[in-house]
Amino acid sequence: MKLKLTPILVFAVLVAATPALALLSPRETGEHLETLPSTTIGKTDEKKDALITVYDEGAKEALTLTEREYLIGAVVTEMPALYEVEALKAQAVAARSYALFVKELREKEPLPELKGGIFSVNTKAHTGYVPEAEARNIYGKNFSLYYDKIADAVDEVLEYAVTVDGKPICACYHAISTGQTEASENVFASALSYLVPVDSSFDEAAPGYLSTVVFSPSELNTLLTLNVEDFSLSGEPETWFGETKYSPSGNVTSVILGDRVFSGTEIRTLLNLRSAAFTVNYADSVFTFTVRGYGHGVGMSQNGANELAKRGESFKDILCYYYTGAAVEKY
Repeated sequence: MKLKLTPILVFAVLVAATPALALLSPRETGEHLETLPSTTIGKTDEKKDALITVYDEGAKEALTLTEREYLIGAVVTEMPALYEVEALKAQAVAARSYALFVKELREKEPLPELKGGIFSVNTKAHTGYVPEAEARNIYGKNFSLYYDKIADAVDEVLEYAVTVDGKPICACYHAISTGQTEASENVFASALSYLVPVDSSFDEAAPGYLSTVVFSPSELNTLLTLNVEDFSLSGEPETWFGETKYSPSGNVTSVILGDRVFSGTEIRTLLNLRSAAFTVNYADSVFTFTVRGYGHGVGMSQNGANELAKRGESFKDILCYYYTGAAVEKY
């Protein structure tokens, strides 16, 4: 089916990428990975001088940054500064690993619209990366405390990457899982051995784990009609939704709506739901979507990373837990 939208979560070549947590409150992590960004990481003799080029959608220009600059600005946008230090380290290594993974793809298949970048960020919307000056605005009077905490965490892990067979992985991450992370093929269509379901049941106690969204029949029909080509709903609203199938991790894999079959990811995008782990109930003339978790659910749960850090696990332990069979090593 054709959506009148940018294509949803597509793995480039092997996989499409990932959502992120916002500064001090949960938000989807790694979601800017939904379409593989454009960043260029150049290696020099000293890793501290390695460069990354990203395309800033807000400023409409390419930004060439040192790896350190990029990672600090990425962690600012991807994880709350109040999280445990080991969780911040895990986030930095995951972000670097993802960038290295995408860099290799972009070297083989550059995207002209990214103007030399490996992926896109938006400094105005605070997604993917922000410069230090913008971090000052975000953190306000707490800037020194929060920014220095993140910078110190990045400095401790700057040379590390998550690898499989000696190569950086597509280190997807998200804010809060359903209680179990998702297999990559259920979201991105491609199966990767290190992106398989793992228990993350502590996410069920996270703030924001459950959310609800309510639509009247006319609101729902209007949203879908505007965004899905040659589609509209008719008949009694209680008949609109048909069979819904779920993955073992609880995300919708397919749902019949009207005369079409949608993926859970498509419905999530169309209706701006926090995840594809939803149920729908029609009562009192409204549709109520009850949603669990936040993000696509693949790879590292950021809330889960923080919980593991609270339990004394190191950044290496956290990354090896969420990326099955992977190693964390200097690269």
